[in-house]
Amino acid sequence: MTHPANQRQSVVSGLRISGAEQDQILSDLDSDQHGKMPGSDRRASVRKPLPPQLVSNIVAHHPGGSQLKFHVRARNLNDDGISLLHGGFLHLNSVCIVEIFDGSMPLLKIPSTVVRCRYLRHSIHAIGLKFDQAINADDVLKCKKQEAPKPAQAKIKIPRLTGRVLYVDPIETDRR
Repeated sequence: MTHPANQRQSVVSGLRISGAEQDQILSDLDSDQHGKMPGSDRRASVRKPLPPQLVSNIVAHHPGGSQLKFHVRARNLNDDGISLLHGGFLHLNSVCIVEIFDGSMPLLKIPSTVVRCRYLRHSIHAIGLKFDQAINADDVLKCKKQEAPKPAQAKIKIPRLTGRVLYVDPIETDRR
């Protein structure tokens, strides 16, 4: 039997909106002076936007022991927490693991707790997560890996491949 921690978890993308729509929502949130969350002026560290190269998942631990991994759109990051867009509701005080990665390897897995969940539109919610232990947001932003060389710059010679493909479509007479 495989231990649950060793099982590969599939990622659910709950946003179900285009990148342009996500950008519009983030822009609306940034320009909305009336939509400031209570207590946002008490924030001890400065919010820093996450570059698009760094993407985020959250692993939400639900009552009863189940876990789901969601792909989310990070809005910004500070030393104490992260703000993100999520395609559903998360209960306050839910335990989560934030994964920040550069597209291939996780750079960080940060235990956190839901401190805010605000409905925006359709099924989209603005989620605020507080990290269990403070991090250095500047280190996270510096941590992103170098971009891969463009194909024109790569010095890998790719051989020309030839071959045949055989496609077999099962039909009723073959089943006998």
